[in-house]
Amino acid sequence: MWSYTTLEELREFTAAFAEVKLATAGFLGALGRTEGQRSLLGRLDKAFIEKMVPQKWRYIAIGVARK
Repeated sequence: MWSYTTLEELREFTAAFAEVKLATAGFLGALGRTEGQRSLLGRLDKAFIEKMVPQKWRYIAIGVARK
């Protein structure tokens, strides 16, 4: 079975760490059918779309945790 981790779950997973930085990226890039389309849509995401959509709608989570 497949499930997606929410940002809240990521915060729970990293609660024991002294310092945690989480960021999100991606929205339209997942819709591209070819690598070229995904690349173009990813650039649009970074330039415009990510500023307009909430973090919970993005499909990539990036995190750094320090003990």
